[in-house]
Amino acid sequence: MASLSLRAEGNTFVPENREERILTFTADYKSGFSPIEMTVYSSGACAAFVYKKILENSKVDAAVQRVELAYEQASERPKVIESIAMTFHVSASDAHAQERAENCFKFVHKYCPVIQSLSDQIKITDRLVFE
Repeated sequence: MASLSLRAEGNTFVPENREERILTFTADYKSGFSPIEMTVYSSGACAAFVYKKILENSKVDAAVQRVELAYEQASERPKVIESIAMTFHVSASDAHAQERAENCFKFVHKYCPVIQSLSDQIKITDRLVFE
């Protein structure tokens, strides 16, 4: 299983693990990102933005700090994405905010346009970790 990570920087989520790479589609994986990686990053970033907005609109004192992404591809061509696992690292001000953040988390997939656009054959799982 390959893994990727997004770090929160204000209103931006920055790909970790590959900071030496420029954000371009390329077949040269040493200098850019593959279209598969961009699809996984896009799903994670979109989900993070949706979750952030849900927390803000619900006035929950919690913030997404990082999203770790892991994905698996089929072994046979066309090597489609078979699964994406997302781990959201979140800070919450107290136990009440944490409980409310957990409730808000249930709506992320429903309102994330990138996840909604992906094939139903891609298994998407998520996990919430409080820091």
